[in-house]
Amino acid sequence: MKTTRLFFRRFLLVILTVTTSYLIFAVGINDQLFEPPEQDARNRLFDAQWQFFRGENPGAENPSFDDSKWRKLNLPHDWSIEDVPANEDRDAIGPFSKKSPGTFNTGNFMGGTGWYRKHFRLEKEDAGKLVSVLFDGVFMNSEVWINGHYLGIRPNGYVPFYYDLTAFLKPAGEENVLTVKATNKGDNSRWYTGSGIYRHVYLNVTNSVHVAQWGVTITTPKVSETQATIDLAITIENMEAISETVILKTKIFSPEGKQVAETSGNGSVSAKLALNLTQNLVVKSPSLWSDKTPKLYVAQTEVWKGSKLIDQVNKKFGIRSLEFSPEKGFLLNGKPTKLRGGCIHHDNGILGSVTYDRAEARRIEVLKANGYNAIRTSHNPPSKSLLDACDRLGMFV
Repeated sequence: MKTTRLFFRRFLLVILTVTTSYLIFAVGINDQLFEPPEQDARNRLFDAQWQFFRGENPGAENPSFDDSKWRKLNLPHDWSIEDVPANEDRDAIGPFSKKSPGTFNTGNFMGGTGWYRKHFRLEKEDAGKLVSVLFDGVFMNSEVWINGHYLGIRPNGYVPFYYDLTAFLKPAGEENVLTVKATNKGDNSRWYTGSGIYRHVYLNVTNSVHVAQWGVTITTPKVSETQATIDLAITIENMEAISETVILKTKIFSPEGKQVAETSGNGSVSAKLALNLTQNLVVKSPSLWSDKTPKLYVAQTEVWKGSKLIDQVNKKFGIRSLEFSPEKGFLLNGKPTKLRGGCIHHDNGILGSVTYDRAEARRIEVLKANGYNAIRTSHNPPSKSLLDACDRLGMFV
């Protein structure tokens, strides 16, 4: 009896927490909740039309496996926020169960095993290109197969990761099957984790010579109101069997979309290796990023082979200086700035852990409206969508 009372006391606490989260995060969210994030020909959003099955399913990694009766859904998806199936626990109340391995630490939610499969075909224009799949986060212990070939396991549930699919793909027009198995044992946290492919997935398609994944890093080492120095570190990969000479061009665009700087250089990339290049630009009279004026520039990096453009990466960034000292505290762009911070987890209340871009942005909007200008993310890497919202809305992380 004592155990039952304790369970329902915790159950009511979770209901109160979820309801409060709903009022904070969900009320007022409109159809923009489901607007896709930015994508381009190189980075294609891969969220649509997946098949899903909750539970163990031996052999589901085989491409010939019949998944026609599986549930159809679009990512991102979190199955722990959904009702516990009756065959798992007839006494469960919605998503809450006494059988939860994490008990009250994870809110009495259930983990388990989930399978995802996506059928897709490449276009003719993709022939001869490199193809990889990028996951922003899968909770957790994810295993991935392409056309039955095992690609690997990622134990962490919060870190982005990718796999090269090129060698195992069918010719353009023929069906490929990408399979993901996620296993959440449940007893792994003292907060709500969610389960499954709860963040975005991208299909990355590039030429053999290209900017590496996460291959552009931007810093602003010298900043004033009259001019700013922009430094770029760029990694170019060459998967060809011979060395290639490339021209690297970078243009800087202002928050209003006007080109304000440009530079170019060249280098030789050895076969099957990477080349690290640096570029330096100067922006006159920059619009400085701050928590009150979050101005964002765009660095457009192009890779040319002779007169042919073979790759392009656009990266947003803010121009700002940061300084810390015992005497002056924290200076942003040379001005004393106080951090008014709070700590947030990665979930979106009653929406679960699914990374809807509008929900991530609205969470930052609510914090900003209540006087916050800084957050601490606990206790794991946040989603790209949340970090982009912080950049855009003026929130320190």
